[in-house]
Amino acid sequence: MSDQYDRALIRLSTAEDEKLEPILAKLLPIVFDELLTPTDSAQKKLVNILNHVLTRAKGNGAIKLPALSILQRWFMPAVASTQNGPLFRNLSIIFLDLSIPRLSPQEQIDLSLYSLENFGKLLPGLDRVVAFLAAIPGLGQMAAEGHRKEQVPRCLGLLKSRPPTESSVLFFQIASEFLLIPCGAVEAASVGGLASASWSHWKSRLKSKSAADMVALKCTTLRWLASLGAEPGALVYVPSLVASVENYDAVCNMAESNCKRIDLDLDMDGDMELLGRLTCLGLTSAPEGENSLKVETKASVPAKLRQKVLVLLQRSRGIGGLVPYVVHLIRQSLRESEQVQQSALQLALQLSETVDPEKLVETSQRIMEEIEAVFWPGGGVIAMGTATPLAFKAFGSFARQLAERPSGGGRVLALESAPKMLRLLAANENAAQDDILEALSGLVACLRGSDAHERQDFLPLLDKLVTAPRAVVRREVLRWSSALFPASAPEGRYYALRLLGDQDPDLAKAAESALSSGGREAPPFVDMCSFLSLRALGPVDAAERMSQQQEVLRQGMPPLAAGFTWTDLARALSFLIKLAEAEGLQTVEDYSEPVAKKPRLSNEAGTVFVVLLDYILGTVIEGKPWTIVDEIADGETCLELALKGLHLATSLSKGHDAVLNAVIARAEALLLGQGTAFLRGGTSTRLREDLAPASWAAWPSKRQARPQGTADTTHGHRWTASRWLQQLEASLADSDAGRRAGAALAICELLRAGAETARPAELCRKVLGFLGPAESDTSTLAAACDGLRRLSERKPLVWEALDSLGSGSGLLDRVFELSAPLDGVEVSGHNLELIYASWRFLGQLAAWGGDESERCLDRLISIGKKDVSEEALAAMGLALSAAASDPLDPTGQTAATRVANLQLRLLEMADEKPIDEDVPVERKRTLAAERDVEQRCGVVWSGVIVRRCYAQKVLRVLTVLTFSCLLEPCKDGAAATDNPCPA
Repeated sequence: MSDQYDRALIRLSTAEDEKLEPILAKLLPIVFDELLTPTDSAQKKLVNILNHVLTRAKGNGAIKLPALSILQRWFMPAVASTQNGPLFRNLSIIFLDLSIPRLSPQEQIDLSLYSLENFGKLLPGLDRVVAFLAAIPGLGQMAAEGHRKEQVPRCLGLLKSRPPTESSVLFFQIASEFLLIPCGAVEAASVGGLASASWSHWKSRLKSKSAADMVALKCTTLRWLASLGAEPGALVYVPSLVASVENYDAVCNMAESNCKRIDLDLDMDGDMELLGRLTCLGLTSAPEGENSLKVETKASVPAKLRQKVLVLLQRSRGIGGLVPYVVHLIRQSLRESEQVQQSALQLALQLSETVDPEKLVETSQRIMEEIEAVFWPGGGVIAMGTATPLAFKAFGSFARQLAERPSGGGRVLALESAPKMLRLLAANENAAQDDILEALSGLVACLRGSDAHERQDFLPLLDKLVTAPRAVVRREVLRWSSALFPASAPEGRYYALRLLGDQDPDLAKAAESALSSGGREAPPFVDMCSFLSLRALGPVDAAERMSQQQEVLRQGMPPLAAGFTWTDLARALSFLIKLAEAEGLQTVEDYSEPVAKKPRLSNEAGTVFVVLLDYILGTVIEGKPWTIVDEIADGETCLELALKGLHLATSLSKGHDAVLNAVIARAEALLLGQGTAFLRGGTSTRLREDLAPASWAAWPSKRQARPQGTADTTHGHRWTASRWLQQLEASLADSDAGRRAGAALAICELLRAGAETARPAELCRKVLGFLGPAESDTSTLAAACDGLRRLSERKPLVWEALDSLGSGSGLLDRVFELSAPLDGVEVSGHNLELIYASWRFLGQLAAWGGDESERCLDRLISIGKKDVSEEALAAMGLALSAAASDPLDPTGQTAATRVANLQLRLLEMADEKPIDEDVPVERKRTLAAERDVEQRCGVVWSGVIVRRCYAQKVLRVLTVLTFSCLLEPCKDGAAATDNPCPA
C-alpha cells in the first residue's frame, strides 16, 4: 500500500493541470478514506499527497476538487470511531474551503441538499458547523433567480414530511445558531443564546471572518429562507426571527422582511411545534421535572430576542398547552430589563386568560409569587419602573381569574383584596408607586364586564382618594378614572379637573395631559354640569339655591362640599365654558345665534351653571384688586372668567325667563354694584379689547327679559338697557378714573349692540368729552378711544355727534395730540396703550369716508414712521387696516377697493428707490435710514392688512382688484411706469 501512495504521488507530479480534475475526483475520496484508518507510515505519505494537491490547487484556480465527495466522508460512521478524526477534520476543512467556491452553481446546490437531507447523521458540534457553512453557497444559489424555480421545490420536497425529519430540524436549528452570532463578535468570549460548547465550535470556524463576511453569509442564508415561503412555518420562521436582532441593518432588515412575509400565515394557536420552538428559544434551561421539550442549557438569551419571543407568544391562545414552559419563561424574563419585564407581564396577562382551569391555581400561585418577589418583596416596592404598573395589573388579573372561575364570586373576592393592596400603598410613603391600585384590576375587570351603573360603586372610593394628602394616591385616582371611564363621560374628566391645580407639579401636568386626551371626545355640557354640581354642592334644589345665592352674593357664599376648593371650581367652570363653546351653545361676539344649532337645553342646565358661577361672581363682586390681576384658570383672571360665565349663562337662558332674570341680576351686581371691580377693570387692556365688549353686547340685546316684579315681557329689553345706560351715565362723572373708564367703555358697547335709547348721540358726545383736554388719566382716555372705536365699527354715531358739534377737525387734532409722546420721548406702558388705542380709533373713523378720511390716513402713516418697533408696527397696521375697511359692507367691493389702494401705496413705500450719487455723504446716510424705515413700515403694514383681509374674507376681491390695477397701465402696450395706477 505504501508503494501505491508513492506511485500516486509520482503520477500526480507528472500530470498536467488540465488533466488533474478526473484524477483528483477518484484519488481524493480514497485518500481521505484511508486517512481515517492509516498506519503511521502511510499517514505521512497520505499527507504528502494532500499537500501536493493543495499546493497545485492554490496555484491554479481552475483546478476543481471533489467537494461533495470530501464532505460525504463527514457523514460516515467511521468519523466518530477513529482516533484520527481530528486530523481528518482539519485537512478536509482546508480542502472544503478551497473547493466549494470553485464548484458550479448546480454542484453547490447538490452539496447543500445532500447536507440538508443527511444532517442528522453528523456528530453534534463541529461537524454540523462545518457542514452548514459548506452548504451556505448552495443555499444562495438555490434562491437565485435562475435556479429558484427548479431547485426550491427540490428543497421543499425534503422538508414536507410531518413531523419534520431529524435532519431538517437539526439543519434549521444550526442555521438559527449561526444567525444568532453577532456579525462583529466572532472572537467574543461568549454569545448570548448559545451554549458555551456550541460557541467554541462556531468560533473556531468563524474567527477569521470579518464583519462584512458575516453579513454576506447571513444575507445569503436569509435569501434562501425567504425563497421557501411559509412552509413549514415552524422551521423557517425561527431562524429569521433570530436574525432580526442583528445590529447590522442589512441583516436585520432582511430578517424582519422574512418574518413579516411569513407572520400572517403562522398558526399561533394550533401549531404547537412552532410554539414549542419559540418557547425553547427564550429559555436558558428547562423547568424542573419537565422534558417534553428539548431546551439547550445556556448562560443567557439576548434581551431583544427574548422580548420578541414574548411578544409573539402573547398572540397565541395555545400557550395554555405549554404552561410549565411558559411559566418558566415568564419567571426568567421577570429578572431581565424593564422592557423584557413588560413583555413578560403582558404574556402573563394572556396566560391568565388561556390557562387550563385545572392548572389555574398552580399557575397563578407561581406567577404571583414571582411578581411579589421581584416587584414588592416583603410587602415593599423595590423600585418603581415602567414595568411595575403591568406587574400590579398581572397580579390583579390572576386574582380575578382565581375569583371568577372556581366559585363565580370574583366580584366579592376582588373587593376583599382591595384593602390589602391599599395597605401596600399606605406602607410606602416615599415610594413613587404610581400604579399600585392597578393590582385591584380584578375589581376593574369585573366592573368592565358589567354596566355603567355597577361601575358607579367606584366613585365613592375615588371621591375619597382624590383629596388624599399624598400625591401618589391622587395620581392613582387620575389613572383609575381615566381607565374606568371614557373621555366622553363626566367621570373621565372630573378627576383630572380636580387635580389640574395639584400642588405636585408632575401630577398637575399628568392631569392636564389626561384632560386633553381623548381627541374630540368630551362629555355633554349638561351631563358635566350636573356631575360637577352634585360633587361641589351636594344634592340640592338648583332653582331654590339660585334664588338663595342671589341674596348672599355680597355677604359670602355657602361652603362647597366634598373637599372642593374655590380654585377647583374655577377650573371646572373654565372647562364647562369650553365644552359649551365646542357644542355651539355660546353666542359669538357679533350677537348672532349660536354657531351650531342645538336643541334647546332644559331649564335645569342653565340654573345649575348659574349656581356654580355664583362662587366666582361673589368673589369678583367683593371688589378685591387681585380678581383683576391674578390668573386663576387657563391664563384667565377671576373677572375674565366671571364675564365669560355670564356670557354663557345668557346663552343658556334662552326661553327660560327665570334664568335670564337671575343672570341680569347678577350682571348688574357685577357691573354696576358699588364696590365691584369691573369698572375698575376698565383700566385693563385685555378687558377692553376682549371680554368686556362681548359680555356687554350679549346681555340686554339678546333676550326679552322680564324685570323683577313685573309681568310685562314686551319691553324687557328696552327697560333693562335704558336702566343700565342711566346708571352708567352717572358713573361717567365718578371721581374714580377706573370707574369712569369702565363706564365709557360699557356705554359704547351697549350702543354698539343696538341698545334702545332716546339719547344715543348725547351719550356718544359725553364719551367724546373724555377726549378733551380736561381729562388727563391715560386709562380713561384709552378706554374712551377703545369704546368709540368699537362703536364706530358698527355705527356712524361718532361722526354724527361730531357733525352736530361742528368739531370734527378739532377732535382729530386732539386725538393726534395723544400720539405726540412718540416724538423721541420715552413713554410708560399706560401711555403706549393710549397711543395705540388712539391710532386704531383714528383708523376706524377714517373708514366712514368723508373729507377727513384721507387726512387721517396720511397722518397715521406719518406717525407710524416715527416708531418701527414690532409692537408699534403691529398696532399701526391694525389702524391702517381699519381705515381701509367699509363698516357698512365689510366684504364688499368698496372695502376691497380701499384695501387695494392702500396696498399699492404701501407697496410703493416698500419699493427700493435709488439715492442720487451727487448727494453729500451725511445726507445720503440720512436718506438711506429714512428709506429703510419706510420700506420696513410698508412691508409690515402690508402683511398685517393681508392677514386682516383674509380673516374678513376680502382677500379674493382684493387680489383681483390689485392685479387689475397693476396690469391696467400695460393694456395698450405702454410701459407699467408710463401711467399712474387708476386705483
